[in-house]
Amino acid sequence: MKFLRFTSLGIILGFLITQFSFKASAHDDGWSTRTYEIAGFTKLHLEGGYRVYLTQGSQPSLKVKASDEDAFDYLEVDNDSESLRLSISKSRYNFDRLTLYITFTTLEELSIEGGVRLKTNGYIDVGDLDIHVEGGAKLEIEMKANHVKAVGVGGVFFEFEGVAESLDAKVSGAGHLDASELKAKNVSFTIEGVGTGSVYATDELHANIEGVGKIKYRGNPKVYKNIDGIGTISGD
Repeated sequence: MKFLRFTSLGIILGFLITQFSFKASAHDDGWSTRTYEIAGFTKLHLEGGYRVYLTQGSQPSLKVKASDEDAFDYLEVDNDSESLRLSISKSRYNFDRLTLYITFTTLEELSIEGGVRLKTNGYIDVGDLDIHVEGGAKLEIEMKANHVKAVGVGGVFFEFEGVAESLDAKVSGAGHLDASELKAKNVSFTIEGVGTGSVYATDELHANIEGVGKIKYRGNPKVYKNIDGIGTISGD
């Protein structure tokens, strides 16, 4: 039974990797482009399953590429001085028809619903960053941060790189966290359900598995671990 559960773990991880692999940005060459005037924001909410390329810059901006002009009619953009919210109004929409290029100056919260595939364009420099994802999304984020909190519910794939003071991460359902290249002093990582992950902690690691999971860690931290179910927590 234990072997079967860990085999299932590998199958789920393999599915997540292949399901949300990024294609080269050249996929949208020749597509129609529309630029939106937006105000500055610190909170970004994405709903749907499109590609997103996230950049930090001196001025906020939103550029959308679509395979046909009709696709722009289904994109809803809500923006105020605090938040930018993007969603699709049409059900059963082919999200591969849209690519979003978003530039921010300061980012504090990132929330996602659905199978968004998000990638940062180079490193982003943030203070405290709160990430909440529901649905089969993949996030590839390169960052310099103070405190990072990341929660993934459903088939979520996190890939973090850079440096941070602390990382507080949780995946529930079926998920994976690859933070082996995000060097942090203190790390707290919880798996609920079925999941895997790797982290990099220099001072302290609090690792918790509730269900079936596998956690690997880098660095030489003081480790506090708890397993309620079947799993392993070990150094890399």
